[in-house]
Amino acid sequence: GGDLLSTSLEKAFGLPVDGWIDERGEVLFEQRILSIPSVLGIVGQRTNLTVFDRLNIILATSGVGIADRRSIDLVTTGIVKKTQLSDGLEAYVPVPDKAKTVFEVLRDEAVFAEGKTLLVVNTTSKQGIGGDVARVAGALGVKVVGTQTADREVENCTILGLQENINSYASRRLAQIFECETRVETPVGPGHLEIILGKGFAERF
Repeated sequence: GGDLLSTSLEKAFGLPVDGWIDERGEVLFEQRILSIPSVLGIVGQRTNLTVFDRLNIILATSGVGIADRRSIDLVTTGIVKKTQLSDGLEAYVPVPDKAKTVFEVLRDEAVFAEGKTLLVVNTTSKQGIGGDVARVAGALGVKVVGTQTADREVENCTILGLQENINSYASRRLAQIFECETRVETPVGPGHLEIILGKGFAERF
């Protein structure tokens, strides 16, 4: 479902994904304010977005004209390249370095302006998960100071930081995207924030 697709996009392209909605949810992004289709879009879709989230999307996108919207073609920008699978079918595979460059325009400027730094700590045996999380956090606008492994017992995903950093917009966005709990605690590493990845997180990401 949407959770699988969201995680796939995050891992393949390093894109932060806050939520998902089924294909009928396209009405939320059309240029109309609280029309009958958009109201149906608020209440009638399979999604993990709240009704409040969907209402905010309608209000935000209704003020953005067609001329101000832009599309990113994944093929012509080189974000994906065509390949042939072993069964002969053609498919597209992501080009991570290219995606990082092209998708820079999608970063959250409010997160970037805070200048928060992040250390990613992988406590699981799953290789590469720390790097995947670091890519997504970097695309969001957080400055990742490093990734490391640690031998700790962590069940899911926890973000640590001093009170002022835990209350930051960056911390709230990271917690939403990765479905982490937050805790006021002095980080061990050099970052303002520290995200600790546990067993439960590795199973779903």
